[in-house]
Amino acid sequence: MTKELTDQLISLLTGAGIHARAAHPASQAPRLSAPETTVSLATAAVVPAGLGQYLGAADDAPTGPRAIYGRRLEAAFRLRVASPVSLGGAACEAEADRVMDALLAGADGMTILEFSAEPYAYDHKTDCFLRAVTVKAAAQLYTLGGTEAEETVGDFTLEGNVH
Repeated sequence: MTKELTDQLISLLTGAGIHARAAHPASQAPRLSAPETTVSLATAAVVPAGLGQYLGAADDAPTGPRAIYGRRLEAAFRLRVASPVSLGGAACEAEADRVMDALLAGADGMTILEFSAEPYAYDHKTDCFLRAVTVKAAAQLYTLGGTEAEETVGDFTLEGNVH
């Protein structure tokens, strides 16, 4: 499930016109010609979301009201906004502002709880200006019964259509 959240965060950023991708080892960092944002998962935890994992009911037109059971997934991501030194520190700052604006706009299926950004700085290893942004997000893992699909998250098994 955490890969899906990472992919969703990347989709949110790319949908806002930001060049974003999953983080890579520093040794494989390409030489940049334009700003780029990389996303990596720092921490993730599955926590209870309701009494007995009951989240409420959903109206389903064909079958009527159905109980929803699930958990809450909380994750922290580390975003690294990088900009080539040839564009100057202002380009890194502007790109980080665009990233934070995209986070404020939100993502479907994921709630951005908070984010913070460090000041940008020059990194001699990559010859880029870098600015780190930490994002805390949450999503509901829930199931609507009626199918044989099953997924285990932590010590909790979701059966049905996992969303």
